[in-house]
Amino acid sequence: MSESKEVLQRPLRIASNRGVLVLFDPTLLQHRVKDPSTWWKDGLLETRERRDGRLAVWPLSSGKAAGGPWRVRLGTELDPSEEPFAVGSAEPTPLVIEGPEVFLGPIERVPGDGAGDRLSALPEQGRVLPWAPGRYLVLAHVLNWQGEERFWTEDNEPVADAPPDFVLVAEAVDGELPAPASEPQPLLELIPGKTPTASKKVRFATRPRTPIEEPKKPGRRRSAGGGVKTPREAREKRATNLPQLRPGEMGVGAEVRHPMYGIGTVLFVREGFPKARVRFHGGEEKVDKDTLTVI
Repeated sequence: MSESKEVLQRPLRIASNRGVLVLFDPTLLQHRVKDPSTWWKDGLLETRERRDGRLAVWPLSSGKAAGGPWRVRLGTELDPSEEPFAVGSAEPTPLVIEGPEVFLGPIERVPGDGAGDRLSALPEQGRVLPWAPGRYLVLAHVLNWQGEERFWTEDNEPVADAPPDFVLVAEAVDGELPAPASEPQPLLELIPGKTPTASKKVRFATRPRTPIEEPKKPGRRRSAGGGVKTPREAREKRATNLPQLRPGEMGVGAEVRHPMYGIGTVLFVREGFPKARVRFHGGEEKVDKDTLTVI
């Protein structure tokens, strides 16, 4: 383990279209290489590999796939610099390792359809890490550090020493391993929400920024009365007539960051309502206000 310590201190950037992280000993899933790649898709949590500890699984979100990329670290304990940002952890997950390595990455990389006999390192698609054989309980810790300005570059990218989003802590155990949770709670749902009060606006740790102005689309059709034709255009027009927001204030037109969808602009938000409508790069989404950080 000592020779792998330096490697394990560096978080991996992992993206998953299905929003699931996995950890497994590649030698214990070799029997799946020639199986159809769909062998796990209809009942991932009920597969015999997961039940007996050969495949550790962590869903990220119960809604749409939380693609990422996410920064994930595998280790034997939380680093002291990570502890202040730890906000929750999943139930311990059993893991059996017989070879000298484990694979940490997205669920899409499990063996199947002839692939997976060799798990090469691909950008944001996980990698093989050195690890000692044995029986382990793995605790997935969730870190909430995104509101800290010091961890972001001017291009809205995490700095090199930013904490991971998730830390998988593996502890060796003796004897039989317990069964995994039948319905594990998605990791992103372990982040506690920020509860507003009647006397105080909801505010977040922020970095004041100049709002991004999007170019107007040419040739927009309007009704005979000159009004905006679609509901979406009507919302955007109303947004231009709103008072200027103060730095860090949540409101229509605010630029926000979401842990799953990334950077977006608030299109609709109302006090007393738990959700906000936000335009992200992939389209409009209705999300919980507690998951948004004003930037």
